Amino acid sequence: MGRVDRCVCKRVMLSAVAARAASLRASGLKDEDGLVARLAEELGCTTGCGMCEPYVRLTLRTGRGWFDWREPAARAAVSEVEARRASAK
Repeated sequence: MGRVDRCVCKRVMLSAVAARAASLRASGLKDEDGLVARLAEELGCTTGCGMCEPYVRLTLRTGRGWFDWREPAARAAVSEVEARRASAK
């Protein structure tokens, strides 16, 4: 099964990420990078191994709480984060 629904390192469900992101957006925080940073600070997601970052970003874009890692949007999100990390080096 290819279901991704959580940050494994910090045991944070993507549904919790979606709920907190909705609250943060309602308070005025709209920028995706800012949301990721705030969610990392508050929930801990993306601060362990980092493998959840593409799925956290996809959750922010779609509001969904799970993804099949084989679906095109998930694969594209993984590639995007990998490219971002490579360019930051």
